[in-house]
Amino acid sequence: SSSSSSSSSSRPAGRGGGRMKPRNKKRFAPSAGRAVKDDGERMRRAEDVESRMLLALEGMKSAMKSIAVSSGVSVNGSSDGGDEREDVVVAPPPLIFPSVRECNAALATLGDAGELLRALRLFGKMRKAASLASILNANFVSSGKSSNTSTGTPRTPRFYPPAPTLVTYSTLMSRAVHLGKARVALRLWKLMKTQSEFFTNQPNNGKWPNPQTVSQLPIIPDVKAANILMNAYAKLGDYESALDLMGQMASENGGCDVPPIAPNLVTWNTLVDACHRADDLSAALDVFDALKSAKVRPDARTYTSLISTVARRSGPRGGAMDPSLAFVLLEEMRDQYRIRPNGMTYCALIDVCGRCGRSDLALKGLRMMLRQKEEEERASQRGGSDHNAEGGNRRRGRSHHQDHYHHQPHALLNEVGAWTAAMDACGKAGRVDTALKLFSVMRSKFGVRPNTVTCGCLTDALLRAGRTAETLDVLRYMKEEGIEPSEVMYTSLMTSAGRMAKMERKDRRHGEGGFGGMNDEDLDAGAAIEVYTELMSSLLHASKSSFNAPKHKKRRVSKQQGQADSNALLLRVFLVFQEMRAAGVQPDLACYNSLLRACSRAGDIDRMADVMKRIVADGLDPNDISWRETIKGAARAGRSDIAERYWDDALSYESRSRNEDYVPWKPNALAFEALADAYMREAALAPSHSEKLQLYAKIVSMYEDVLGGMSEVDIFELHENQRAMLMVLRAAVSLELAHDRNAFDSAEVDTTRSRSTKELATDIVSLESLQQQLSPTFADAKTMKALALAKVWAQHDEDEEPERLSNLAFIKK
Repeated sequence: SSSSSSSSSSRPAGRGGGRMKPRNKKRFAPSAGRAVKDDGERMRRAEDVESRMLLALEGMKSAMKSIAVSSGVSVNGSSDGGDEREDVVVAPPPLIFPSVRECNAALATLGDAGELLRALRLFGKMRKAASLASILNANFVSSGKSSNTSTGTPRTPRFYPPAPTLVTYSTLMSRAVHLGKARVALRLWKLMKTQSEFFTNQPNNGKWPNPQTVSQLPIIPDVKAANILMNAYAKLGDYESALDLMGQMASENGGCDVPPIAPNLVTWNTLVDACHRADDLSAALDVFDALKSAKVRPDARTYTSLISTVARRSGPRGGAMDPSLAFVLLEEMRDQYRIRPNGMTYCALIDVCGRCGRSDLALKGLRMMLRQKEEEERASQRGGSDHNAEGGNRRRGRSHHQDHYHHQPHALLNEVGAWTAAMDACGKAGRVDTALKLFSVMRSKFGVRPNTVTCGCLTDALLRAGRTAETLDVLRYMKEEGIEPSEVMYTSLMTSAGRMAKMERKDRRHGEGGFGGMNDEDLDAGAAIEVYTELMSSLLHASKSSFNAPKHKKRRVSKQQGQADSNALLLRVFLVFQEMRAAGVQPDLACYNSLLRACSRAGDIDRMADVMKRIVADGLDPNDISWRETIKGAARAGRSDIAERYWDDALSYESRSRNEDYVPWKPNALAFEALADAYMREAALAPSHSEKLQLYAKIVSMYEDVLGGMSEVDIFELHENQRAMLMVLRAAVSLELAHDRNAFDSAEVDTTRSRSTKELATDIVSLESLQQQLSPTFADAKTMKALALAKVWAQHDEDEEPERLSNLAFIKK
């Protein structure tokens, strides 16, 4: 390690990392504290911190062993009975630990990514390193080796790892609460209280020793840490513990958890939320009265939590079926405190009305929200004209944020929640047509996009009313918009489809007269299988939409995590299929194609083959989707030989059913793309360069067959397929470069073609489809490099064209 890094990591400056806390917050290292907007970059830095921490910890263990051997002092401080050799004791080289600031940033990144267990492991390494450093530093002092007897210079301890600080514990606790692990956050707090540095464990004289090591700085909770602890209590509905924590903060001497701290608005809001989760309206109103007595001004979140607590259970200050108090609180919020209600406030108000069975009041709350939006929009337009006429408010002290808010006051936070609550209230009251109208109007007239909860509430109401056709329309909408069904909706649809299948079986057993007074026209034939099929299709399309999302909206996952997600999707689709078979519903080809698509997404070629056998065994004929998904699945598994076999099977397949409408399979551009992708994926994993060139040659040969009319793939359709043509272009450029390097000597590649690969590449790069903007999902670095090189070749040929034409004219003359 360099001397500069060594010196910076070996100073006993503070709690962790050996770096002094900078006085100017703008001067610290950008890798440690500066906000990194790119999630991928943040994760890479977190992984770097993990690896550095692991290496330093291993080096620390090795250094401890070497010190014990050279000095005759064991790790626990006892002598091994050897001779005293103070002059040969060599201090270990300084180890480069990540700073505590870097570790805290890594913990925050891992927690934000949902990897709480990984963050806890890094936290464990921090604690272990601090513990080992304390033992080693104590051995230096107790063994008398703290100074060099020959020179008299002090030998200070050399290990200063990033020991956990209050920020460390607060970061982990807040992420644990956010991920629904409130009990983990409480365990972390209890662990922090056991540390000798916690403020309640201070010495009797009330003075902390001069911090010479990283383990001697006190841990004194602040208001942010107290709010995180109270939030953990609130998530668990533990109102008593939250109230006790508030008492400790207000006490003159503090308590066992926190010292005396002045609570802020976040503290009061969290305490009200704890009362809300405990369904205790009286306690929530008592806290609200105390908030006003403390001269703290409430905000929209305060009133939203209060309104949400109304009518949950009977109490001295409100009944279980009386939503009137919610409207009183909303009026007080607007008129007395001039607080603007947002979408979450109206969502809470409408939800209270729905719980009381008052769909009329729920629609009244929705109309109040729309009226507020309309009034604010008109005010915004008037304000905009005044702003332009007066020459702008920003020059008179208005900030940019205030100016932006002034021009967009009609935008409501979480407005979709209010629409969802209104539809849920109407559905529970049996007003299904009104719920359907709200679902249509919110999209077409008000531009509000439904989410998973919205669609779940509507489908639940439709299924209870037996409206299968409208339920399928909602499922198709979800599929088009890429909305994945929630677990509750998933279970509800499965249950309802099973109930419909049972009804259909009973109807068939009772003959054409129907069952229970129902005839064939009353019962929607095949309704159950349609629900099952649409549910499977919705699961697949929602996963596909998230996979094809723009890069800035994608969640960064590893290759292993992506495969695990695909396997989980495959499991869910197969569970729907098994539930359908258990309900006695005969699957159709659309169901089997959904299974094949799930298998293809996971690259599970064994299950894919089993599904193809089931299709034939049930007397069905695979169609174009079936064959294409099998080729795609083989491609994702990196098995081009299996993809070729499915291609040949599709061409030679003969219908085993007596379906007169069966059309023999004809390869198209999408099938060409799938097979070329199989060759390209296997080439990326090829162990030798010659095997890679052979696979590239197969792609080029396929394309030449299409050009020569030897394949049924439509050449014009193929030229419009960007991904397919980019793969052909990359293969042709790679073969041309290998030919220039004489790489074909050891590769058994057929190079006898009617046209050179360079000519193919220059022709492909001039296609109209490649002149358009390329999709970022398949335009990787190597493909873009091949595209750029082909453009250079094409430009060079254009420069030589006039000279070639003049030579031809001279020869003719």
